[in-house]
Amino acid sequence: IRIEGEALDRLFAPGELDDIWVTFPTPYLRKPEKMLISPTFLARYRTLLSNEGGLHLKTDVRSLAEYAGRIWPLCGFRILDTELPEEARSEADAAHEAIDTTFQARAVENNKRIYYIKATPLSGEITPIPESLLRLPWSR
Repeated sequence: IRIEGEALDRLFAPGELDDIWVTFPTPYLRKPEKMLISPTFLARYRTLLSNEGGLHLKTDVRSLAEYAGRIWPLCGFRILDTELPEEARSEADAAHEAIDTTFQARAVENNKRIYYIKATPLSGEITPIPESLLRLPWSR
């Protein structure tokens, strides 16, 4: 189903979801707390995903993919994959049916790279993330 991230915990019980896909989210690079892949949302996803569940990200924004690669492990996720599964790949010559969203179709049409990350939740406590990393997650 398609739903706003804030509503997930009103619809699903802890551990109920096998997969959560975040496809082409608005980057909000200046307001990371609003990003659907920020620690606020990751805490929700971690609770709602089953132990073997997967959190998936598809984006054409490099800095967003880099942010996820740095922040997700700090938020209790283990990154499993950074290559699109064969069934989710969409290249310029791919059939239109293979394209999942309008944003992905536009990215493919403009020959933009599509970044993908798959992670699974880890059990245990999470240590707080430094504010400097949360405020400017795309800087090195």
